[in-house]
Amino acid sequence: MTQPDPHKPTSTEPQATGPFPALPISGSALTPQEPVPGSRMPPQDDDALRAERLLTFASDELEGMISYHNHKETMAWTGTAAYFAIVLLADRAAAFASGTLDRAILTAICIVLFFLAYLFVDMQFDARWVAADHSAALRRIIAKLLREGKAPSESLVLPEKPSADSAATVWPAYFTADLQACTSNRRDALNEGVTLLIKNPASFFRDARRRVRSEIASYLTMAVATLIAILRVWR
Repeated sequence: MTQPDPHKPTSTEPQATGPFPALPISGSALTPQEPVPGSRMPPQDDDALRAERLLTFASDELEGMISYHNHKETMAWTGTAAYFAIVLLADRAAAFASGTLDRAILTAICIVLFFLAYLFVDMQFDARWVAADHSAALRRIIAKLLREGKAPSESLVLPEKPSADSAATVWPAYFTADLQACTSNRRDALNEGVTLLIKNPASFFRDARRRVRSEIASYLTMAVATLIAILRVWR
């Protein structure tokens, strides 16, 4: 009869093979708050687990917000480029204008098209502005969570009355302070940019915010293209 090997373990529990303790098998009664016997790793407390959940949520939100930001910027510049094509068609139509009434109708069409294009492009830039503010807030939040490694119990509380105007209003309460710190007024920034452009054009390209420079450049090129088209209609 074969004798069992005295050096071979008969237990189903995992055996440690080095200086590190053996990990518990699946289904162990150990909870995340209890350290593995002999382990050098500290136990995860509730604050650390909340921070991990918030970090995952913030990372997923940032990925989606970056994609949304890029989509809105692409739509804004696509609308600007499409408007140039429309203005070119209006310029071609001016060749068939034979009287004052025809030229007046083409001028009115150019003006209406400009305002329609402006509203579309402005809407896309406004959404891009919000997405940029939210992305900045999420980056601050991720950095804070990585630095502190914990979050208080009230950090997962959601707003009682979320608004449909902004996806950020359903973010946990932990995000509120950073979101407020990164939120800026777009209209005020645009007004400051326009004032700076009029008073000191040289400093506009140096001191104005990049988002403001790109928006004003789009609006100016659309306005100039419209003016040129109207002048050609009446040439």
